[in-house]
Amino acid sequence: MAQTVSLSATPRQATGKGGARQARFRGKVPAVIYGHGRDTQPLEVEAKALEMALHGVEPASTIIELAVDGKPVKTLIREIQRHPLRPDIIHVDFYEIHAAEKVKLKIPVHLVGNPDGVRNAGGVLDQVTREVEIEVLPENIPNRVELDVTALKIGDSLHVRDLSIPNAKLLTEAELTIATVVPPRAEEVAAPTPEAATEVAEPELIRKVREGEEEEGEAAEEGAPAKAEAKGGAAAGFWLADALVARWGLPPFRRGERARVTAGEVDGVPVRVLKPTTYMNSSGAALVSLRADPAFDPATDLLVLVDDFQIPVGTFRLRGEGSAGGHNGLKSIEAALQSQRYARLRIGVGPLPAGVSDWSEYVLAPFTPEQLEQVEALMPPLVDAATRWLKEGVR
Repeated sequence: MAQTVSLSATPRQATGKGGARQARFRGKVPAVIYGHGRDTQPLEVEAKALEMALHGVEPASTIIELAVDGKPVKTLIREIQRHPLRPDIIHVDFYEIHAAEKVKLKIPVHLVGNPDGVRNAGGVLDQVTREVEIEVLPENIPNRVELDVTALKIGDSLHVRDLSIPNAKLLTEAELTIATVVPPRAEEVAAPTPEAATEVAEPELIRKVREGEEEEGEAAEEGAPAKAEAKGGAAAGFWLADALVARWGLPPFRRGERARVTAGEVDGVPVRVLKPTTYMNSSGAALVSLRADPAFDPATDLLVLVDDFQIPVGTFRLRGEGSAGGHNGLKSIEAALQSQRYARLRIGVGPLPAGVSDWSEYVLAPFTPEQLEQVEALMPPLVDAATRWLKEGVR
């Protein structure tokens, strides 16, 4: 049975950014309601009442009985925008629904149990996909779907096809991975100083912000934030992120959700740069909120900066789409986006030296003086390439 909460709203007379700011100043949250052929209507709701209504529920799968000037309308929340640095809700989209008409929506996937590979072999449970899309009558909307992972051993995976949702049709690709158990990460050798400690860093993200879109916090990718100069080959992406921020004149990075983030404009183009703080194999999970944004198109709005030991150090490749090429971070991103159509800037940190078979051992090692010189020399053309993508895309 679908969960329902009640909320009151009033029409909003002042529209645009100015009207939205005025509403927030008065303790309101600007909103809109649309659907079933009705014109989009600007609304505002009490900020505290909205927070209370959404507390303890899954917003995307909860029916909101919205009273507009006293007239109740059943709705679903299509989008919630939050402030980039605070948890405050800054805008909500409501979509009107009818009891006899099926709706398409995304519901969260909750994993249940402790996998065998985690209990008995020290593995790590990686949830790659955190929500799935379904088509269902409003009365049958589930709050969430649960998936039992107890039997998973290292290397085992569960997919969308393994989900069971009564009275609903699954729209998400059946072969998409939901969760997998990966081998334990290699234990790192303790260093005498904090600066010497290291982790494998993951891809960084550059996202174009659509015109008229508020600068709200978005999910990011993986990696351990650290100075590139003190790390190994895997830190080239972070180094480039710093170089881009310096070239573009953006403010310093600040702590955000799963990333350190900065934002601004480059020749009139809004942009956000993120240094992720998650691990590489789970980087796709950080893209869930981006997928939920109807204005976000990864084919044109996303550039991933990724270190690649299959490319010689001192070289790079910019591609508009393609396969993950064996890179676990990119595999996770593809699974989350359900697409290979996103730009990636591969920075060469290879090849693996003779006699070295473990890539993690290699990328955790510091740059040699020769490699460091090559990467430093590569930064200006890398910055130029990222700037061209920002303005022109991949040609």
